[in-house]
Amino acid sequence: MKFLDWAERRIRFIVAARKRRIQLLEEYRQALINDAVTGKFDVRTGKPYPSYKDSGVPWLGKVPEGWEIKPLKHWVRINQRNLSEETNPDFEFEYYDISSVGTGKLVEKPEVLTFKNAPSRARRLLRPGDTLFSTVRTYLKATFTYWKSQNPGIPAVASTGFAVLSPSPESLPGFASFLTQAEAFANYVAALSVGIAYPAISETTFGAIKVPVPPLPEQRAIAEYLDRETAKIDAAIEKTKESIALWEELRETLISDVVTGKLDVREAAERLPEEEPELEERVKALEASLLGGENETSEADSEPVLASAEETA
Repeated sequence: MKFLDWAERRIRFIVAARKRRIQLLEEYRQALINDAVTGKFDVRTGKPYPSYKDSGVPWLGKVPEGWEIKPLKHWVRINQRNLSEETNPDFEFEYYDISSVGTGKLVEKPEVLTFKNAPSRARRLLRPGDTLFSTVRTYLKATFTYWKSQNPGIPAVASTGFAVLSPSPESLPGFASFLTQAEAFANYVAALSVGIAYPAISETTFGAIKVPVPPLPEQRAIAEYLDRETAKIDAAIEKTKESIALWEELRETLISDVVTGKLDVREAAERLPEEEPELEERVKALEASLLGGENETSEADSEPVLASAEETA
């Protein structure tokens, strides 16, 4: 048991540190999107814009000179295409429900339904470049830009729990996609939502929200920049998740091999220290930070210990 306790502490620390790294990467991703789409910095230079003006919009604050402020409904087209009740009962489509969409991505492949078997909320007909944004407060992080069918040859339909933002001559899908992912935008929508059991924002109120509108070349530059940078962050997150899975697999294998006698650790256990209060405290601090508690261990402090734990585990 002494050896397993020793190994367990190290693996717990490694896994907790990896999970904390994912949290920080996700926070950085969100901050990067928020700052880019609201003009906190110019993605072409990495520096603030030369001059700013007051937007007059609470959730925006100041925006770069040259950017316009417009109601959302005057910048994009909202809910332009909906299936009617007279739709052919055998009309087949892939269905995007709120539960299948995460922040900027799909979390579940849409199921294929026919109109007669689909829920009554399956009404928003999608076209490439449409951005889905959940207007239900519980799912405000659900936003996704549709480009092509996950099931080739089958059209796509979204739930009425989404507002569908279609491109206009003044808007680019990529910029609209990242704007709806901005935390400041989502928080403002949440503040305007009404209702108790199913709090949501009405289409009228949603369309009246004022948003920043950079010139088209800047919309394109911002979207391309965020595509590149968020792809790097997402790749780092996925790599870290894979690492966590490997360490957890190692833990299970180690326990099994020691308990069943496949691995004799008696000699190694005799050389181990009796207690490791410092490492145990670091493990607890990291695990607390994952639950939103106080994080007593900074990332800078934890990295050397993490490296040491990985070498000895």
